[in-house]
Amino acid sequence: MVLMSRFDLRALFDLVVPLECAACRHPGTRWCTRCDRALRRLARPARVEVPVGVSTWRTLPVWAWGAYAAPLDSVVTAWKDDGRRDLSRLLAPLLAQSIHRATDGSGDRPTSGSAPGARPWLLVPVPSSRASVRRRGDAPLMGLLAQALTEPAPATTGALRLVPALTHQRVVVDQSRLGTERRRENLSGAMGVGARWLGCVEGRRCVVVDDVVTTGATLSEAARALLEAGASDVEAAVIAATPRRFGPGSGRPPP
Repeated sequence: MVLMSRFDLRALFDLVVPLECAACRHPGTRWCTRCDRALRRLARPARVEVPVGVSTWRTLPVWAWGAYAAPLDSVVTAWKDDGRRDLSRLLAPLLAQSIHRATDGSGDRPTSGSAPGARPWLLVPVPSSRASVRRRGDAPLMGLLAQALTEPAPATTGALRLVPALTHQRVVVDQSRLGTERRRENLSGAMGVGARWLGCVEGRRCVVVDDVVTTGATLSEAARALLEAGASDVEAAVIAATPRRFGPGSGRPPP
């Protein structure tokens, strides 16, 4: 029986599925140094605001690691739509930084996530539609979020617990080709907290997690559902915000 080394197995796999950079398609590597340098230049931690359709709330704070532009946009697309789940190791640290800022007890929020005896923040991923799960074969955000939870956290970050509490209450169409108003109409009232999670969410601080914020319609709907289910505080964390979200007056550096 011939045993193959790990190097031989990798070489054989690369022969069947050619290895290439997720952004520039340079062969022989999953992520090249040139694209990595370009990615680091996109780092622009900021907090942006999106409106929430709840009478007692006006805006939802959304914490982003940086700007959604090349080469990050190619990486997110490859990870989410092209089955490149290996890129989670690249994206997880970026998402983790946003989560840590959202739950940082040293920030400008009145509650402290790291106060002694404080209950954990609930990390609530935006749910994938059934059609998306069928098309992709899984819900990639869940795996990414689980990996982000393994990243080292600052001492001021509160305890975290992953809770897939949100579900789609009705069918929604693909948002990629919709404008701002159509996105809001498409998602209005579409999400809810699953019955098994209602007792868990009530009175708790939640962080809605997604990959990218574009118009904010998805995060707004998720926040509405959590607040109407009794959540006491809701923030949001994403890997990146589209450049329009970094326009004048749309965002500011974190405290």
